[in-house]
Amino acid sequence: MLVNLNIPSVKPGCPRGVRVASQAVQTMDDRYVGQDGPYGSKQYWLQGSFKDPGAGADTDLRCLMDGYVVVTPLHFDLTDRRRLGELTGWDWPDVTAGR
Repeated sequence: MLVNLNIPSVKPGCPRGVRVASQAVQTMDDRYVGQDGPYGSKQYWLQGSFKDPGAGADTDLRCLMDGYVVVTPLHFDLTDRRRLGELTGWDWPDVTAGR
């Protein structure tokens, strides 16, 4: 089992509790900030923010923004199984022709 745990930044005070929620599929307004590293190499830091998913959204992002510790069970297989059959039926070019 893979469990993603997000802890909110709450100042002052403690988290409001623990919620189990699904993963948000939210875009991020991101930017990379470069700086010189300690040995002359360039380092880049991801910065940015997520757009507010709106009240009532039952996702990790909404719960985190509301001040909760969020637990989300995840898995690794991202295969779109509904499309496997569709792509299998496509007319694929012969990539072995040059052998």
